Amino acid sequence: MMTQSLLPAVLSALLWAHGSHADGASEFVGRGQIQVLNNTDVATASIADRIGCMNARGEFVLDDCAVFTRLDASPNTLSTSAGNCTFQNPNMPLNTDSIYGQDSHSWFCGEGKWTQYDEYYYTIEGFLRPFVCNGNINCNYDIKAIVPTEGDALPAWQYYWGSQQMDIEAGHWRVLWLWVPVDKE
Repeated sequence: MMTQSLLPAVLSALLWAHGSHADGASEFVGRGQIQVLNNTDVATASIADRIGCMNARGEFVLDDCAVFTRLDASPNTLSTSAGNCTFQNPNMPLNTDSIYGQDSHSWFCGEGKWTQYDEYYYTIEGFLRPFVCNGNINCNYDIKAIVPTEGDALPAWQYYWGSQQMDIEAGHWRVLWLWVPVDKE
């Protein structure tokens, strides 16, 4: 069994073995949209796997895609017109279906004392595309297994796993967030 402590070494080895010289990291700057992809393979995932995007409040939606700004200097936070983005807002829904993530709140962009946390967002040099990661090499996110329809705004959580839950919980999808740069105004 692979433990989370082995994940960084395995990920590095896979990226090195892949032999890719493309680098999505150079694209994860400035302003962009976050597209939600129903694919977890960083070597093959592309915009063709799109099932929605993230809105200005940090919710998973079909088409009301927000423009996010990534702070280029530390702490590399993300924000929208609504405010700073965080998983720390205690007023957001908990992921009660997850064994390890049951105390985690969904993503939120807005104002409030909880948005003062310095949550940093990055991508990994060597990825073919700029997939949005946060925390300790966490590039996957957890959503309910529902493609939103027009008007739906669904929660998105950090992805957690462990020995009692080795993959995504039943009724959920493990997804990637793809950063798609937008032109400067």
